[in-house]
Amino acid sequence: MVALLAYQPKVPAAFDLPLTALSLLAVIVGIGFSMGRMIGSRDRWRRFSSGVLLGLSVAVLHYVGQFSYRVMGNISWDLPLVGGSVFLSLLMFGAAMVVAVERSRPLRRLAPALLFGAIAVVHIGGMTAMTLSYDPFIDLPLLSVAPNAIAPPVAGVCIGLIVLAVFGLRLSLQARAQVRRDRARLRELSNLALEGLVVCDSDVVSIVNDSFEKLSGMAASDVVDRRITDFLEGADPFEMTEREEYDAVLAHAAGPSVPVRVLRSKVKVGAKAQTVFAFRDQRERLRIEETTKSREAELERAKLAAEEGVRAKTLFLATVSHELRTPLHGIMGTIELLRNTDIDDGQRDYVDLMSDSSEGLLLLVNMLLDLTHLEEGKVVLDTAAFDPVAAVRSVANLLRPLALAKDVALTVEVDAPFPGQVSGDVGRFRQVLTNIVGNAVKFTDAGSVSLHLSWEDDRCRVVVRDTGVGISADRLASIFEPFTQGDAETTRRFGGTGLGLSISRMLARRMGGDIDVRSVPGEGSSFTLHLPFSGATETDTVLPAPQAEVLPDLSGRSVLVVDDNGTNRFLVKRYLHRASARIYQAKDGLEAVCVFEECRPDAIIMDISMPRMNGLDATREIRALETDGKHCTIIGLSANAFDEDRSRCLDAGMDGFLAKPVGQAALVRAIADAWSAKPEPSARDPALGKWRGSDRHALHVGQ
Repeated sequence: MVALLAYQPKVPAAFDLPLTALSLLAVIVGIGFSMGRMIGSRDRWRRFSSGVLLGLSVAVLHYVGQFSYRVMGNISWDLPLVGGSVFLSLLMFGAAMVVAVERSRPLRRLAPALLFGAIAVVHIGGMTAMTLSYDPFIDLPLLSVAPNAIAPPVAGVCIGLIVLAVFGLRLSLQARAQVRRDRARLRELSNLALEGLVVCDSDVVSIVNDSFEKLSGMAASDVVDRRITDFLEGADPFEMTEREEYDAVLAHAAGPSVPVRVLRSKVKVGAKAQTVFAFRDQRERLRIEETTKSREAELERAKLAAEEGVRAKTLFLATVSHELRTPLHGIMGTIELLRNTDIDDGQRDYVDLMSDSSEGLLLLVNMLLDLTHLEEGKVVLDTAAFDPVAAVRSVANLLRPLALAKDVALTVEVDAPFPGQVSGDVGRFRQVLTNIVGNAVKFTDAGSVSLHLSWEDDRCRVVVRDTGVGISADRLASIFEPFTQGDAETTRRFGGTGLGLSISRMLARRMGGDIDVRSVPGEGSSFTLHLPFSGATETDTVLPAPQAEVLPDLSGRSVLVVDDNGTNRFLVKRYLHRASARIYQAKDGLEAVCVFEECRPDAIIMDISMPRMNGLDATREIRALETDGKHCTIIGLSANAFDEDRSRCLDAGMDGFLAKPVGQAALVRAIADAWSAKPEPSARDPALGKWRGSDRHALHVGQ
């Protein structure tokens, strides 16, 4: 419009008033709308589209104004030039609006040049594309006004637009300044947080705090105005709900990506919605988790190694027990046979010495097995009714000869009242008490050993005091550990393995009690055993009083001895021969089955571990052959002395179980007792060839 006012054609000219007014209205509306969209916005696409709209408003003003220009003649247009100038000016308007708010100062300085260049392109292009030709027969329109008349209002409108543009620019600058101040305040507040914080307008970052810069290694200027998804790997956070917490990976400027825990939340500041991201560094947590998993794996490996060690130890002890018990069986059996021959006193002393040594070795083997069973929790208590006073006196009577040999007094005191019968494992009670009293006698060279028995709150309390060497305070805590004694000098002087007290305490605790100790070096020690015993009931088994041993007579009875070891067969045959039994023998289970079918013996002494066929399989075969209802007594004899070995023998159909080494009396008594408790034929399960446990008398002569 201004360009046309400055244009001086050589023909009469005027402006079409309605079109002129329309062009002015279009530019006012367009500029207002585009400026409104741009103020306070940093979105590049939004600003570019607003710039294009602004350029389109200017193009409408120019070309509608040119179209409203009327002359007495014709106006022709160069359309390619019009289109090219409009397109170029729109691009320049959009670019000017984008670079106007860039953080880079050199880019911002390009905005005015681009803006004025765009205006010049649209005006110069439009004027160049217009061609006038005079025609006297064409009149001016009725609603037209002369250029001189329209110049003042157009000038006013232009001035108004300039003022409006300046005012809009000022508002934009003020809005930007306010945004900078708000961001500065928010950044100061966000810097108080230990976690990394990022504030986004739409999906573009507007604020980051110092913690985020440290976490990502990126400066705020490198992050602001970028999409958050440019450096946050994982799911698009803007596709989530209002508030979401999730794991993601944050890019790092100078190193590997950082695993983070992201808390995303939307907040509303006035009418403007923003998204806040809080980033929590997960590297330490993941390191702790990895360390924990590694330690758990190490513990699991250690546990498996410990379990494997326990299994290896159990296997080792079972092997040791088997390998030691087999020769001990031969040694102790031969000693027993030799003792019953015609020997002089000197030779008898030699036999007694060999007997004591072999019994000491057997005691050591049994203690090792007890220790293993206790550590594995496999000790089963045999509850029966017994008299604790009688049990304590029997232990004292057993050890009194040892005390008298050292000129040490051994006394027993009982506080009244005391229950007559209690329920418990008398064998383990005697074993524990024998260990404690035996130690007291062993470590006392002169003076006395006293046993004081009392009953308090359903607990049996036995105090064993001695006047022996005593134990130092720093050794008291360790004397109950396996293979531990007071000191090296004590071990050299008195001997021993250091297993007795360890086994005794574990047994006492297995029975619900404990052992306490007090000691003064050079003055003696006091061991207190306290065990809970309930009163005996009518259902408790009452242990019979010991009687003089009388060997049963096996005359007229036949016994099959099955063992792959010739020494064992020789000893058992000699035992049975002295009991007048008729004897058969076999070297393995397969031969035993054949002998059984041919001879039908009354009893079988069956070894367990044998070549070709073991004793368990042989027992099952024999039970399957018993179709006539006649029952053959089978006693298992094995160097394996674990409870599970006994159970396997009974489950296979045996009537009893003996652990090597075994004496003549125990062997003959086991056969006679099994015969006296022989089951009825109906007790047998013909389908399985086995005897029901409730009907079978199971013997287990101890170790």
